Amino acid sequence: MTAPDSAGVIVTRRGDATWITLNRPERRNAYDPVMAETISAAIDDASRSRAVVITGSGGSFCAGGALSGLAEPDVTGMRGLYRGSLRMFDAVRSCPRPVIAAVNGAAAGGGNELVVACDLAIAAESATFGQTGPRVGSAPVTGATNVMGVQIGEKRAKEMAMLCRRYSATEALGLGLVNAVVPDAELTATVEAWIAELARLSPRYLEITKISSNVWWNAARDSFATGLGMLVQAIGSADMTEGARAFLDKRPPRFPGPDEPGGPDVRVVVVGASLAGVRTVQALRRRGCDARVTLVGAEPAIACDRPPLSKSFLAAADRDAPAAPVIAPDRLAALDVALRLGTAAVALDPRERTVVLDDGDRLPYDALVVTTGSAPRVLPGLPPGSDVHVLRTEHDAAAVRAGCAPGAKVVVVGGGFIGAEVAWTARGLGCEVTVVEPARALMPRGLGPVLGAALTRRHVRAGVRVLLGAEVTGVESGRSGVEAVRLRDGRTLPADLVVVGAGSVPQTRWLTGSGLPLDDGVVCDDRLRAAGLPDVYAAGDVARWHHPRYRALVRCEHWTNAVEQADVVAANLTGEDLPYTAVPYVWSDQLGTRLHIHGRVGPHDWVRVVHGDPGDGAFVAVTGRGEELRAVVALGAARAHAPYRDLLLTGGDWEQARTLAEGCS
Repeated sequence: MTAPDSAGVIVTRRGDATWITLNRPERRNAYDPVMAETISAAIDDASRSRAVVITGSGGSFCAGGALSGLAEPDVTGMRGLYRGSLRMFDAVRSCPRPVIAAVNGAAAGGGNELVVACDLAIAAESATFGQTGPRVGSAPVTGATNVMGVQIGEKRAKEMAMLCRRYSATEALGLGLVNAVVPDAELTATVEAWIAELARLSPRYLEITKISSNVWWNAARDSFATGLGMLVQAIGSADMTEGARAFLDKRPPRFPGPDEPGGPDVRVVVVGASLAGVRTVQALRRRGCDARVTLVGAEPAIACDRPPLSKSFLAAADRDAPAAPVIAPDRLAALDVALRLGTAAVALDPRERTVVLDDGDRLPYDALVVTTGSAPRVLPGLPPGSDVHVLRTEHDAAAVRAGCAPGAKVVVVGGGFIGAEVAWTARGLGCEVTVVEPARALMPRGLGPVLGAALTRRHVRAGVRVLLGAEVTGVESGRSGVEAVRLRDGRTLPADLVVVGAGSVPQTRWLTGSGLPLDDGVVCDDRLRAAGLPDVYAAGDVARWHHPRYRALVRCEHWTNAVEQADVVAANLTGEDLPYTAVPYVWSDQLGTRLHIHGRVGPHDWVRVVHGDPGDGAFVAVTGRGEELRAVVALGAARAHAPYRDLLLTGGDWEQARTLAEGCS
C-alpha cells in the first residue's frame, strides 16, 4: 500500500516495513518544516511494521534542511524548520521499531545527521556523507556535534562537523557511520533482507534493546535544544546569509572575520539620520551585517520623507497632517541600531578613527559613512525668518503651508525643482504666485535651456507669473511681517510669503580640517569611498563621486540617488567590490502630471523631441552630444518614455533612438 506524495514525502507499506521516501529530487531531497512533520507522523504511525526505512528519490538521500529560507532573515520560517528537524530526529529515536537508513546517494548536512539518528544504515557504493553547517552559515547541532562522536569517535566527529569534508561510502564504513556498503543495484534487496532478518526476532526485545541504547541520544537531547536556540538567535546574521546565498548561487562563500567588514565586532558609525543614512543601515542589516551600528543625527528625530514636502504635504486638506518619516518607528527599532539623535557631529579624527560629537563624546569607528546631506542655500539679504522660508524640514514645510492661503501673494525665489513645485502647488491652493529666477528658464540645471523654456511657458499658462533674468536682493517688512521683495533692477514685488529655493550646499563643515577631500561634497571614488581613506564612505546629497559614465565628479541631490548609493555602500562594507554606475533619475510632480528625467541634461546638449509636443500635451525628448545619448526627459508620458529610458540605460545611441521613434510614429 502506498500513500500519495504528501508535501514531498512518499509513504509505502511493503511487507513487514514502512518505507518513507523523501521526494524532492530537484533540491536533493532537502526537507522543509512540512516534510519533516510528514516524516515524523509516518514514523509515529508505523507501530504495526517490523521496521521503518528512510531513503530518497532521484539519486540523493537527503541534503538536510532546505536553505532557501536562510538567505533572508525569516525568523518564523527558520524556527519552524529547526523545530521540525528536532521533532523528526526524536521520532526516529523514539520509534519502537528499528529505523534503517537506505542511503542511496548524497547524505549532507541534516541528511548526514538523519543517518546518525537511524538505528542501522546501509549505503550504496555511490553514496557520500558529510556535514555542511559551517560552510553554509549554520551548525550541525542535531546529531553531528553530540551523538556522532559516540558512534565514530569525538575527533573524527569534529573533523566531519568542522571541516565540512565529503566522505565516500567506503570511508563512512571505516568510520563506523554505516553498517554496510553494497552495489547501488543491490541496495533495496539488501535492505529487504535485513528487514526479513529483523522480522524473525522478538519485537518486544528489539524495542528494549533500542530504548536502552538510546542513553547517549537522551543525554544529548538538551544540547540539541540549546544549539537550535543559538541558531535561531543567529538568523539573519552575516555568516548565515552569506553561506546560504553562496550555496544557492553555487559559489564559494566568503565569511568575514570578527574584525572584518560585516563582522560582529566591527563598529560602523553613520553620521546623518537622513534618507541615505537610514537606508544604509537597512541595507547593512538586509545583507546580514552583524556590525555594531550607530546612527548620529543633528535633528531630534529621523528625517521625514522630503519629496512630498513641496507637493502633497503643502496641498493636504488636513493642515495639521504630519509628514511621514523615512522609516516607521517599529521598523527602525528592528534594525538594532544605536541612535544618537539631537546630537551633531562636529569633527572627524581619521587618524584615531573617531567622530567627535557636540556633547563632547567621541565615537570610535572601524567604518564611517557620511550621510549628512545638504542644507538650503541662504541668499544675501534673505535670511530665513518668520515670513522668509526655505523648504527642507517638516517644520519648514508646515510654515509654508500655513502661509499658502487663497489669495496670498507668494514669491518664490529660485525656479529649480523645489521652486517650480512650490509654485505649482501654491497656485493650486489659490495663491498669487511669482517665481523669480536668475536664469532664462525654469529648472535650468535639470532641463537645460530648451526644455526649461517649454516648462516655463506651461507654468505661465497655468497662471504663475515668472520673472526670468531677475534677482532678489532683499525684503521689505512692516508690522505684520514681510510686505515686499526688492529686485536688483529696483522693482518691488508685493509678498505675504517668501519661499527661497536657491539650491543647496553639502553639509561638510564638520569635516573641515579632517583631511577628508572636500570639493562641493565629500570627494569619492566610484565605490563611494572617500579618496585616500578606505574606511570612510559617503552617500546621498553629500557625496561627490567619480561617475564612470560621465567621466566626471558628480553630486546628485535626488531621492533615488540616496537610496541606490546606500545599497552600494552597504555592499562594499560587507565585502563586495561594487561600483556605483547608476544613471541619475528624478521625478517631479507639477502641472498636474509627472516629469521624468533620466540622466543629466547638459547646457550645450542637443535636444530632440521623439514623442508629443513640449509646447502642449505629453512629450518625450532625448538629449545628447554627438551620437551619445545623455538624458531622456518626459512630461506626462510614462509609458511612451519607457523604451527610450531603457535605451539610455543600456548605452544606446541617437541612431537607435531615431529608429525607435520612427517605429512608434
